[in-house]
Amino acid sequence: MDDKIATVTPLSNSIREVSDSTKKESSIGDNLELNDVANIIEKLSMEPINTPVADDFCMFIKRCVINEIGIFDLGFKHEYGAEKDFSIRATTQGWNNIIDTTTYIYHNKNVSKIDDDIDDNEYLKLKYPEIKNKIIEFNNSSEYKNLQICINRSLNDKHIIENNRKNILYVIDEEKGSQFKLTLDQSIKLSNKYDSYILILSEEFLKLYKINPNKLTKDNVEFNKGIVFINKWKLTASPMNKESLIGELEQIYFNILKQLNIDVVHIQHIPNNSFNIQKVAHKMGLDVEE
Repeated sequence: MDDKIATVTPLSNSIREVSDSTKKESSIGDNLELNDVANIIEKLSMEPINTPVADDFCMFIKRCVINEIGIFDLGFKHEYGAEKDFSIRATTQGWNNIIDTTTYIYHNKNVSKIDDDIDDNEYLKLKYPEIKNKIIEFNNSSEYKNLQICINRSLNDKHIIENNRKNILYVIDEEKGSQFKLTLDQSIKLSNKYDSYILILSEEFLKLYKINPNKLTKDNVEFNKGIVFINKWKLTASPMNKESLIGELEQIYFNILKQLNIDVVHIQHIPNNSFNIQKVAHKMGLDVEE
């Protein structure tokens, strides 16, 4: 991770930039439901990009940046430009503003908008007369245009839309038996809503499988008829060294949840050594079912 990241903002239905005296807005995913848009964009797994000005409706800020450059400028009438001002000040001190292209958050503009916030934009331009050209340069950059093209194509791709399902990870402690059979049955029932994975935990290793429900029936649950092996992790930390074991497991959990774009973690049954998979999932903002 870049140590010089000051702010992180998501993609949204309204991409707003500072222009002459108005805001230029371009819509994302107006033809789809909110959750569908968010899920499709997240699954694209695009790289983050640098922006000269952070969008102000939703922003992550590092505390160390506040300590270095100070708090928001209180000279903004409605604080509508204070966040942008903060991000610009950060860049002058060598920091970067990042757009997280894998996160989509809906912005209900009618709730927070104030009609006379134009004064804040004018104040911002007076402080930074050069920022207009920087934003134009950013909007015309190949990196930003390619991002827009990728998103628009995906949100209008019939195949992607029709197959837009969330990913669920079932966590169990046996490769066969009643738990395993129950998990397969459940994945079949929910196949129109979820793409399913199984993580099998034991005291010595972890195994990860992908479920192909189209090749499974209630009487056919053999591994080679619909269960695809992905990976196996042999635990290297000693069970006696709890701290090391927890660290190793948490790293494996994080990589699985992140790389597979898991949306829901369903805990069927887990052994005592499976420390903190719920904690890792919660910290990543995922739904956990037990």
